[in-house]
Amino acid sequence: MSLSAFIRGHHEEIISEFAVFAKTLMPPGPEMTEAELRDHAEDILTAVVQDMSIAQSPEEQSLKSRGRGAAKTMESSGTLHADDRIQHGFTFRAVLAEFRALRATVLRLYEKSGESDLTDVRRFNEAIDEAMTESMDRFAVQTDLFRDQFIGVLSHDLRTLSGP
Repeated sequence: MSLSAFIRGHHEEIISEFAVFAKTLMPPGPEMTEAELRDHAEDILTAVVQDMSIAQSPEEQSLKSRGRGAAKTMESSGTLHADDRIQHGFTFRAVLAEFRALRATVLRLYEKSGESDLTDVRRFNEAIDEAMTESMDRFAVQTDLFRDQFIGVLSHDLRTLSGP
């Protein structure tokens, strides 16, 4: 069975185990409900399965493995994921832990099933890496913007307090 078919067929089991595992990896900080964790994991897995179903030439695979692939199936889910995590006060470490938990859960359950399609495992890893990169890029841009706005407001307030 292909890994994408395995993910579709074991979606609920993957999401349930992921939600429990992700909470063990999260650094101290803002908590998310299991429902919130599950929603975004489902979105990411759906995008991953979609990405894995796109035919890929050896040249495209080479480009994609370096983050330069033409298909950007993860862009939307990564952006939504990052925006939500910022709103919940997540740190970079927490977002990375979430992706680690999702990858580990899928691969552990796939291996446990006795399946071992290494091409699909490579495609899965490329897709999850792309999703993580898109999410982390958006996270970095947004947090840099918030930081710059905060520093601008703080500088203005300090100038106002110190007078002319």
